[in-house]
Amino acid sequence: MALIVVVISLLTPVLATLLVIRRLRHSNRVSPQVPTFAPMVWLWIPHRAARLHRRLRRLSAVARAAGRSTLPSMPDLVGDLERRACATDSKLVLAARMTGPPSWSMMNEVESEIRDLEALATRMVAMSTTWSSTSVGTEAIAERLDALEQAMREVDEIASPQPPPLRRLS
Repeated sequence: MALIVVVISLLTPVLATLLVIRRLRHSNRVSPQVPTFAPMVWLWIPHRAARLHRRLRRLSAVARAAGRSTLPSMPDLVGDLERRACATDSKLVLAARMTGPPSWSMMNEVESEIRDLEALATRMVAMSTTWSSTSVGTEAIAERLDALEQAMREVDEIASPQPPPLRRLS
């Protein structure tokens, strides 16, 4: 019995540590399905490459949220954006491992790509929120109901024509 207690007390911290490391590695990914070569310390350190990596993670998360909209083509666009973000992340890791002027120019190029991807993710969010708000907004529903009521009045007028009013001849 004492042996079981000792084994459990030794294995519990090891298993907890392994689970925390696994969770941190997973949270460091740009896309949940694609492993990254970015170091885990990029989750916290303030270096330029780490900040750019966190921006990639953020824009990918924003795009995934926009992909849950009712637009039918949005999930495909989100997948394309995530694949592009993963490719950019690989270039970022490579640029961070280089030194000197080639590293700087590659880092500048990666930062420009990230700006473009952020703009695309922002457009996706705007489109998905605009689509969802106009498709179920109360004003849109009211306009459609008004148009339907008007059409029904017109159908009633056509279906049951009333005789013209009689006028007196004087």
